Amino acid sequence: MLVYFKKIILSLFFTSVLTSGVLFADIKQIDSLSVLGEQIEQMDLDTLVVFDVDEVIFTDQDAILKPIGDPLKFQIFNECYAKAQTDSEKDLVTAILSLPLKIAKKKLVEESIPEIISKLQERQIKVIALTSCPTRPFGVIKSFEEWRLNHIDQFGIDFSSSFPNSERFVLKNMTSYHVPPPVYNKGVIFAEGFSKADVLHAFLKRMDYQPKKIIFIDDMYANVQQMQNKFSKQKIDFQGYCYVKVQKDSENDLNEKLARYQFDYLFKNQKWLSDQEASQKISKEAQ
Repeated sequence: MLVYFKKIILSLFFTSVLTSGVLFADIKQIDSLSVLGEQIEQMDLDTLVVFDVDEVIFTDQDAILKPIGDPLKFQIFNECYAKAQTDSEKDLVTAILSLPLKIAKKKLVEESIPEIISKLQERQIKVIALTSCPTRPFGVIKSFEEWRLNHIDQFGIDFSSSFPNSERFVLKNMTSYHVPPPVYNKGVIFAEGFSKADVLHAFLKRMDYQPKKIIFIDDMYANVQQMQNKFSKQKIDFQGYCYVKVQKDSENDLNEKLARYQFDYLFKNQKWLSDQEASQKISKEAQ
């Protein structure tokens, strides 16, 4: 169960190459999406823009729930599961540890992101999201798919207009022993456990659509590089952006004392405290 939880969190949580098979391929590291906004008017209408979701569109407000908190977070999870002796106790631990995912608040990485997406759509440029978020239930979250779609909707973003005639479907030709096949729903592709490049390729084949250019934004360089390698075999321009704003902005945010207090409080009260709330309680108790 702990391994599965780690996969869930990591799912929710860098070289220019020119080859004969691709017209132009490039990867840049950026800490602002303004570079994308500046290109909108020059984009060909056959461009496909693909956004990662976590740490690109939005991120967690609390430091321990961000990628920077993963090592400490998994250490705490190990400690929690080690105390559980029976299956029912482990199920209870899972339910409690899933509460922050459901309760904790998200925030836009940049306030301009919804406007950038809207401007792309106004120009009739296809824009979709590609996330490693799972679709399965976990703990108190009955559907990660709906959970993720609700977060996107919360910020006034709608990716469904790029392929308006496509209802939810499963990429059944992609199989794995460990995870369900990827899912497309409302302009968002869920690719847990699969290479994002392979999933996007399968999606485009399913839609019988080949853009002239793909612009891909992700916070993990490996994902961008795999995407570049995949589409270098086809006559498609590729521009990849490794977006590191969250990583740069949260470098000094993690506080172990605060994080442990949050999880202790969570297990005692089945309530998640934000960084601010936990800090206030710690200060009050110290008086």
